[in-house]
Formats: sequence, structure tokens, C-alpha cells
Amino acid sequence: MRRALAALPLLLVMAPAALAGWGPPRTVATSPPGPPLSPPSVVATGGAVSVVWSGAQVRAADLLPGGRLRVRTLGPTYDSLGSETVSVASTGGRAMATWMHACGGNCPFTLRVVRWTPGGGPARRLPPPGDGVGVSPRIAALPGGDAVVVWQRVVYSGLPGTATAYAVLAGGRWSDPGSLFPDTGTSQYDLPLATDAAGAVVVGSGRLATTRRPGAGFDRGAVAFPDGAGTLATGTAAALRPGGRAVVAAIGSPDIGRVIDTWRILTASQGASGAFGAPVTAATFPALSVTGPPALATTTDGRAVAAWLRRLDGGRFQAMAAAETAPGGPWTPARALGTATRPVGRPAIVAGRAGTVTVAWGQGAHVVSRAIGPGGRLGPTERASGRLRGCGTPALARASGGRTAVAFACDGGRRIAVAIRSR
Repeated sequence: MRRALAALPLLLVMAPAALAGWGPPRTVATSPPGPPLSPPSVVATGGAVSVVWSGAQVRAADLLPGGRLRVRTLGPTYDSLGSETVSVASTGGRAMATWMHACGGNCPFTLRVVRWTPGGGPARRLPPPGDGVGVSPRIAALPGGDAVVVWQRVVYSGLPGTATAYAVLAGGRWSDPGSLFPDTGTSQYDLPLATDAAGAVVVGSGRLATTRRPGAGFDRGAVAFPDGAGTLATGTAAALRPGGRAVVAAIGSPDIGRVIDTWRILTASQGASGAFGAPVTAATFPALSVTGPPALATTTDGRAVAAWLRRLDGGRFQAMAAAETAPGGPWTPARALGTATRPVGRPAIVAGRAGTVTVAWGQGAHVVSRAIGPGGRLGPTERASGRLRGCGTPALARASGGRTAVAFACDGGRRIAVAIRSR
């Protein structure tokens, strides 16, 4: 008994460490047997946090100040299968969401766009841009309550192909859709899209990236990764530094025809002229050891931080990260954040205060996170999923008052939950 009591203070000190920072997770949806729910998205609007997912319907759960929860239906999904992750944004005090919808049979894929005020009345469905036909839409906020949507549309030039289209919602009206990339052969469906508070925009697609400065048009696809950079093994990630200059990242290998024994995290930064500089290698690792494209964010002081999953022997994975030592400068050595036995989804990343970012990923049965500070300094591992099990596919958002929100799926996609960190 004395030994047990002697050990008790140690347990009391150690137990909160795994849960430090994150509040208790809040379940916002559960699913009956059938297709699992989609990985969630999360967005903060004022003091509210909205979690959005799809099942038979696209739904949103607004977590309001004081802990009140309001769940609303946004609209039908693609064939009611709920397989598409919904893209979300917050602009002008309202939340917005877009996704792909089709009624089955010979119906075309169309874009759905809705807008709502968290805690307010029903969501309003907006008319889609142009003819509304397309797939894989992404949405991001612009100043003054405006927004930009990008998507893939089918084009016919000899053979069917895809092109990346965009439209800007300004003053409640869509601009005529435009084309972002002249080369349809480099398009990717997981379009990375980022905006900033001044109205700058970056969209990536394969080797290309296009940017839009406030008050100007898109530059129609600068080459971020030229052929000499090697073969891209994944899609790209994109972010904006303060001042609206873009940085993009991808996983690449040497050119076809060479022995491929290593892969690299490649980054390219946009200069004052709008052109991208020569690609920089942020990290190297054995070939075929990385799953999916990296996640990318920029800190308040302009440094880029990348996170990715690396495959190890024995079915294990490591969450990895590296950071620039200065904006556009050399990268710190890649560091392991944690080892996962059953990762679900790629890491999520979001910028925080004072030059820090937060990275979240699925590790074992839980969603965990670590903060990365200036110089690549790592914070402790914090469990966001609490006592929930089978959790993964996290999404992060910066919320008001210095808070961070993380949404994730648990129980094999049968449960959607959200947790808030107050610092």
C-alpha cells in the first residue's frame, strides 16, 4: 500500500502530460452501419468552430461560444456515398463550404456551394459559378466577405482531359470562370489552394503554380518545378508568406532513367518578380518510403514548415517535419515527431502565434499533435482525441483568442469529433 501511495504523485504528474493543452474531445456525429463518414474539415468563424463532413448528406456542426452545439444539413453528396472531403472557408463572418454532387446515372458532376452563419438560420445554397459542372472544388476566403473557388473541369482537345478553372465571388456574384493553367497534362485533383488577409492567392497543380496579387489577375501558371528537378512522385502543397509570395512543396525523385534510390522533399519560393527560384531540397529519404504529398504552412515570420509521413520497416510509420531557418533559407534537418503503427490520412498543419505551427496526425488509435517553434524547436506530444479510439484524418484550424481547433474521425469513420486547445 505504501509503495502504491508513493507512486501516486508520479502518476498524477504524468497522466495530464498526454492530454495537456487540448480540451476534452466533443463528438459531433455518429454513423449507423454502412459507408463511413468522410474525413472532416474544420473552419473557425468569429468565436465559433464549424466541423463539416459528408455521409448521406453534407452536414455541419457549429460549436458556439459557451459550448453550445448546433448541427445542420448543408445538402446532398455525390451519389449519397459521402466519399468526398468537403472544402470550407470563413469569410465576412460566415462559413462557406463546397463539394461535388451528382445524382447518379448520366447526371454530370456539379459543384455545390453553401454559406451560413454559425448559430444562425439555415444554410443558403448559392448558384454555382458558370455552368456549375466540375469536380474536386476547393474554396478559400478573400477580404470583404468574398471568396475564390477552384475546380477541375473536363475539356476536349482531341482526347478528353482536365483543366483547372476558377471563379471569384465578389459582392454576392460570381465572376465568369477562367482557366488557371495552360497545360492540361499537369493538373491534379487534390488542388492546393491558399489565400491571405490581403487577398493574395496561390494554386498549385503538378509542376505549375499560379498566383494572384490583390487587385490583379492570375499569372497563368509559373513553373515551380522544372523538368530538371526530377520526377514528381506526389501532388503539391502550397502556402503564402507575409506579403503574398508563394511557396510550394512536393515529393520528387531523380529523372526517369536514373537509379531511383532516394526521394526528396522539394520546395520552391516565389521572388519579387513573380517567378519561382530554383527548387530547394528540404529533406531526403529512401525511395518509396513516403506516403502522399507533404503538408505545408508558413509561420507569422514567413518561414515555411513541411510535415509528412515516412514508411518504416515492420509496417510502422513516422510523422516527420522540417522547417526553414529563415524565409527562403536553408532547412533544418528533418526530425521525427512520432511513430505511428496505423496512420490514417496525412498530417495536418496550421500556423499559430509567435512563429510556431501545430502538426497533428494519427498515431496508433489516437490523434496527437506537436508544436514546432522557431529553429525547429519541438514541443511535447499532446493527445487530442482523449479517450476516443480508432482516430485519424485530422484537420486543423486557427480559431479566435489564440485557440486551435482539430477535427478528426474515430471508430473507423463512424464518429466525428472536435477538440479545442486554448493556447
